[in-house]
Amino acid sequence: MDGIVDWLNDNSGAVQAFAVLALVAITAVYAYFTKLMASEIREQTLAQDRPDLLIDPLQLSGWHEPEAEADNRLLHTYPTGIDCRVHNAGRHAAKEVSITILHPDTLYEEKAKGFLPAGETWFVTIHADPILQRISNRSPQGLSEWLGANAQRRQPPSGSSYDAGAVVSYRDVHDVAWATYLVLDLIETRDDIKGEITDREISEGRQRLIRLRQG
Repeated sequence: MDGIVDWLNDNSGAVQAFAVLALVAITAVYAYFTKLMASEIREQTLAQDRPDLLIDPLQLSGWHEPEAEADNRLLHTYPTGIDCRVHNAGRHAAKEVSITILHPDTLYEEKAKGFLPAGETWFVTIHADPILQRISNRSPQGLSEWLGANAQRRQPPSGSSYDAGAVVSYRDVHDVAWATYLVLDLIETRDDIKGEITDREISEGRQRLIRLRQG
């Protein structure tokens, strides 16, 4: 015992330095886990308070046939209008709600609603708007490009060869921006003999929820 006491006395500086380092390490670990716990609690709170908006395309109002363009781009057929139903399946209201269709070859109008209470449904028709494209000097944007520019975290490609989608954006009670997007793909049925298109329909992919960049 005397030997241990003598060793401690002889090395008191080193012992104190080690104790300080240990205390700093323990404090850092405690601060890290405290921050992690606070972040998890915040995410849980956001999840509980977040509206849950679901998109349901109901009917197409017609088709636009592509025309030749000077730059010989590959143009796609697109719906001239889509009737949609947006339902808030969450427990809290959504504010600053807006919905549009994204398509690489044309702009669609954007419809907005200031407030969508929990449990309520919004019926809306969205039309393609080539005039808007000419007067606004905006270029059409496919779904994948929009996700890359607006999603807070990197998203996989849309998975649609059509690269189109319906997007509803909104804010929750904490003023956090969210979006639900629904991948849309074009299915064409052709006559086996003549090869002519006999029917077109929009196939709906999986809906996904993303957090938007704060702007």
